[in-house]
Amino acid sequence: MMKIKNIITTLVLLIALTSFAGGNHCVFEYDLADKLKLTFEINFDERDEWNSSTSEQPPLSPKKARELATEFFKRDPLGYDMGGWSVARVDLSRVPGESGFQQPEHWIHEITFEAIHERTVLNPPILKVPVRMDGTIPEPKIGKHN
Repeated sequence: MMKIKNIITTLVLLIALTSFAGGNHCVFEYDLADKLKLTFEINFDERDEWNSSTSEQPPLSPKKARELATEFFKRDPLGYDMGGWSVARVDLSRVPGESGFQQPEHWIHEITFEAIHERTVLNPPILKVPVRMDGTIPEPKIGKHN
């Protein structure tokens, strides 16, 4: 139990949205225990499009994105016991391209999970799960820090 607690408490947000490496590429990176990092990479395309100037709702509702991210989290994709976390935020974010916010518009839901037992800490451990407009979640990669 103590090992799990140590792993969870060392899960720290490195950078939520770390880079746009040209085009519509986005990387989410987080520090994990044991000098590992968690990376989600997304190459945006037509499945991430939504024209916010219309009266139509986004292709994926924030509620559905939250449900999908929670189910993803429950499957324990990182090989850790991910119990003890709750959804802290659900954000719908427009992703800029190479030359700023251009057409077509690309959007993503960012579901932020926060460690429940660390709420008294000023900056509790958090993890964001990106959910695309078609409901898919990129497969995370776990690797070592450089």
